[in-house]
Amino acid sequence: MIQNIANDPDLRNILSFGSKFRIPCHQTVSEIKASIDDDLTIFIKSKSKKYHLKNAAFDSWYSRVSDIVNNRLRFYKDNHPHVFEQTEDNVLEREGVKEELKRLQKLYIICTIDKASNNFAFI
Repeated sequence: MIQNIANDPDLRNILSFGSKFRIPCHQTVSEIKASIDDDLTIFIKSKSKKYHLKNAAFDSWYSRVSDIVNNRLRFYKDNHPHVFEQTEDNVLEREGVKEELKRLQKLYIICTIDKASNNFAFI
């Protein structure tokens, strides 16, 4: 396995995820609501223009979607509060991980493979 070439346990853990690893992005409930609200507004404006409708035609739909989003966010905030708390630092910023990546870069060529840019190989 590719993760066995790394000596640092944090980097080994990251490599075990393969191309599915993502740095956690923690946002507050209000930031998530604001982002979704902005995107819904953009969507409504786009569809209103495309189909020659007034924005008010989407009011009941917007209200229903907002209710669903708020209920789900409330559920996660009540049952999984850790999702919204940034408790961990960025693993890739840790000194041990940085040093281990530099060591691996000296030993191997790290390059993307296939058409998907997030697939990589150590050569």
